[in-house]
Amino acid sequence: MPRTPAPPFRRQAAAGSLASLLVLLALPSCAQAPVAVSPHPAGGKAAKRAGPDEVAPVRLGDTIYEAVHWGLARGLAHNGGYVRAVDAATGRELWVLEVYRVDYDLKREHDVQDVFITTLRPGDSGRTLEATDEDGRRYEIDPATRSVRAR
Repeated sequence: MPRTPAPPFRRQAAAGSLASLLVLLALPSCAQAPVAVSPHPAGGKAAKRAGPDEVAPVRLGDTIYEAVHWGLARGLAHNGGYVRAVDAATGRELWVLEVYRVDYDLKREHDVQDVFITTLRPGDSGRTLEATDEDGRRYEIDPATRSVRAR
């Protein structure tokens, strides 16, 4: 029995599928290897220092205050030197405040230049916070005005 030719739409579909397959085979793989993201500014060397110790959060009223160690990973200017305020009821971050600045020398390893907050405690008035950094510097933070004063 003679073979009946396929209807034109089936021939076009088959040709289209074959063409698509050939195009896909000719393309380089789109898969990418995982990319490691460094918490250091561009041009910085890899970290060799152990991370900082955790700092106990402080609650004043309805707000919890926490030291933020890894600012670069959050898109901030540097690691260390930040405090964040969190609503105690919802866990929602209210704001982040730079307590002090860390300026990096691009010729030195960044991890040894990071300066982290080591203690955070209520101030004597009960309305402020006191923070101490790894270099022993002390700061008074007024959450109501989001101002910082070196002590």
